[in-house]
Order: sequence, then structure tokens, then C-alpha cells
Amino acid sequence: MNRQQRRKMQREVNQSTKILDNFSSKQLQVIEDITNAKAEERANMKLDELSFITDMCISTLFIELFPEKDFEYIKDVENRLAHLIEEDIIKWKKLIEGKDFNMAKKLIKEIEEKVKKKAIELIEKDVKQKESIEILLTQFPNLSKAIITNVYKNTKFELKENKDAEKKFDKETEEAAEYIFEEEIENKTIEEVKVDKHSVVQVVEEPKDIKKESKGAEKVSKLKIKSMVLEGENGIYRVCPEGVELQGQELISFSNLEELEKYRGEELKKFENRIAEFREVFKMRG
Repeated sequence: MNRQQRRKMQREVNQSTKILDNFSSKQLQVIEDITNAKAEERANMKLDELSFITDMCISTLFIELFPEKDFEYIKDVENRLAHLIEEDIIKWKKLIEGKDFNMAKKLIKEIEEKVKKKAIELIEKDVKQKESIEILLTQFPNLSKAIITNVYKNTKFELKENKDAEKKFDKETEEAAEYIFEEEIENKTIEEVKVDKHSVVQVVEEPKDIKKESKGAEKVSKLKIKSMVLEGENGIYRVCPEGVELQGQELISFSNLEELEKYRGEELKKFENRIAEFREVFKMRG
């Protein structure tokens, strides 16, 4: 809209305002009622049009997803969908009553966290999905079935992803540990290796003429250990990018072999000094 058009519109608005100023309050009320009725009528027409288009698209989608089903089945699915939407709208309105949109979203988020916590308990107990959703609907009657079902399904998906990632990490760590021991412990074999939070590593001597197999050494040689936990006679060893630490009677950690050797030298020196003092005391004792 250019400047000339804006000026023309402003003049028309001003003229209309002057005309309205001459009307009585009763006449203005009649005009407002008629205007609101017309606006509602137009809005309803648009909603009906949108609803018709949406229904057609949903039917088409279901027909494509379930080509083997007849139209009666499709209509039944649509009716179930309509029921879910209607219930969700009703319960949503009750939840946000007296609250603005942001406050309502915050409230829903807090309730969803409670649903998620309960859903995790049910999933870990291997309760079936249908039974779990029924239990959640009973415990959270203010929430719609649509909200509860979505929270439950999303929670189950997140748990599965976490478990898959943990299994993958454990497998890669175990393969990496096997490769390291095969490379660094010659003429010895690992009697038992379990690289996880209950790791046990035991090394036993074997004759030098025994040949060791290195399965998939080339394949796993590219792996990088980011974290590993091993248990030995002196305590729990934790391998991480920062180095290696030992949790025994006290916590000891080293970032590299040079630091370890330096510590070894210092401790040997302290031990030798202690032995020397003992010898002097024995000499003085006679």
C-alpha cells in the first residue's frame, strides 16, 4: 500500500468515526452485535472449510497407510481420532483456565515430568503398554489420553536409546581392552576380562612358546578408549582421557607414564631413606 492509498483509507476511517459519533449507545450496540455475528459467521465458514479439507487429507493418509482395510475401518479410525482431539481440547481448556499460555505450558511440563517418572517405573517392571497407559490415565485424570500416550511412548523411546548407547559403548570398550592387552602383555594371557562397572582383570603366566590369536586386531585398532573401569588387587582403576586413577585406600592418579615413573622414583627414595634410618637405629641398639 502506497502513501496515497493510506491517506485515502485514513479519510474513510475518519468519516466513519464522525458518523458513529452521531449514533446513540443503543444503535452502537446493535451495530456491534451485528458485526460480531457476521465475524463469527465468517470464522465458522473458514473453520468448516478447514475441517473439510483436513478430514479429506486424513482419510487419504489412512487409506495410503492401510490399503488392505475397507472404508468402514478408515471411518472408525477417524472417529477415534476425533474423540481424542475433542477430549484433549476439553482437558486442555480446564488446565489453562485462569492462566496465560506460558503459565499453562509450564504447568503441563511439570505434570508431564511426573508422568514420565511413573512411566519409567512401569516400563522397568515390564508392564505392557496398554496396561501402563490405563494406569497413568487413572493416576493423572486431568490429562488427556493424547498427552499421556505421547509422554509414555517418548519415555520408552528415550530409555531404549540410552540402553542401546550403553551396550554399544560396553562392546567397543571390551574390544578395545582386548586389543590393548594383546598388544602390551606378551607371553601372557588374560584369564578373565569383563570390561564394565564390575570389571575383573586377572593375568596369568603361560609358556613363551604358546601362540596367541589376535582376532580382529586390525579392525579394532582404530578404536579410542574414552572411559574404562577395571578392578585389580589394589582397587578400582579408572581409565579416562585425563589419565588413569586408582581408588584404593586412597585416590592416586597419573596423567601419563612419565608422571607414574617420577612418582615411583620418589616413593623408592622415601622407602630407601626409611630403611637406612632403621639400619642406623639397629646399629645404635648394638
